[in-house]
Amino acid sequence: MYCLVRDDLNLDKGQTAVQCSHAFMKAGLLTLNEDATRWAEYLQESFIKVCLRVPNLATMLECQQFLAKLGIVTAIFEDTGYPQFLGRSEQTTLGIGPCRKSELANILRRFKTIN
Repeated sequence: MYCLVRDDLNLDKGQTAVQCSHAFMKAGLLTLNEDATRWAEYLQESFIKVCLRVPNLATMLECQQFLAKLGIVTAIFEDTGYPQFLGRSEQTTLGIGPCRKSELANILRRFKTIN
């Protein structure tokens, strides 16, 4: 599974971890509902999660649209805004998969992992 995190939001490490967790959970539940076999394979085989930085919302949405065309499960997590965004809802992360690295058609190669 992969998670894209918006770099323009300047989330601290703790908030980034929380947002990624939400995105992974949402994508995982969607996969479980849509393709239980794929979910079971993921749990038995790899259980790998990778977090990547994307520059902004537009880039994150562009990736989501591309991956959806490939049939890969994606899930945007929208934070309710407390306390990080002063009550303003914000789309913070995109959960992807589970899927094989080969399925991503190199779209994620340009993004750096979170340190």
